[in-house]
Amino acid sequence: MKKKVERKEYILEYDMTFANIFSISLLLFMIILTALLVILLRVKGFINLLYEKYIIFFILMILWMVLHEIIHGISYQIMGAKGKNIVFGASLENGVFYCKCKEYVDKKCIMTSLLAPFILIGVFTYVLGFLIKSPLLIALSVINISGASGDLMMFNFFLKQESDVEFKELGFSSPFVLRTSKNLIGEKFIGIKSIREVKDESETYEGPEKKLTISKTSWFFIIVMLVLIVLMLVLKV
Repeated sequence: MKKKVERKEYILEYDMTFANIFSISLLLFMIILTALLVILLRVKGFINLLYEKYIIFFILMILWMVLHEIIHGISYQIMGAKGKNIVFGASLENGVFYCKCKEYVDKKCIMTSLLAPFILIGVFTYVLGFLIKSPLLIALSVINISGASGDLMMFNFFLKQESDVEFKELGFSSPFVLRTSKNLIGEKFIGIKSIREVKDESETYEGPEKKLTISKTSWFFIIVMLVLIVLMLVLKV
């Protein structure tokens, strides 16, 4: 009979500095790639989009980011997570919209959830945008691809983990908790700032949360953005 391997819990934290540098690098790469493809395929309308339809683009960009998180949540549930343990929120003071899974999910589930928005409203819509010659769809896809830097970073991290690894999120998705048979103490991973072993269950426990949580600062940002959009529309008229 195969001996059961003991699994331990670890709390890990993202290296946000690395994630931001990766995101900017990915954005610059996509801008250069897109510019070349736009010239080669003669896709018209980018100047018009940026200078005349910037309000529409800005609104759709925000909705695209929200859609990104919704896809994370749907993917979690398709792969087995309970809907009651999936929560959404906005913490704009920390620069994020987020989808959080409050229960442990397996490696296949988290990797599917991480990759789904990148593929569906990043790569797929980027290619579709060029096929139908839609500058708006191409631009939104570029934003999503660069914004998926953290997801790609974590996908790479999970590729290196044992098959028995389980994952759940804390806070607004960082830090997060792993349950695994692999000893992570002393290990170094790209995009991970710190790793520590859980000593007490209270460290990973979070009470009930609303299905949707928007911080006070986020509400302030949202109101200010809405006022600015209205002013821009009025002045444009």
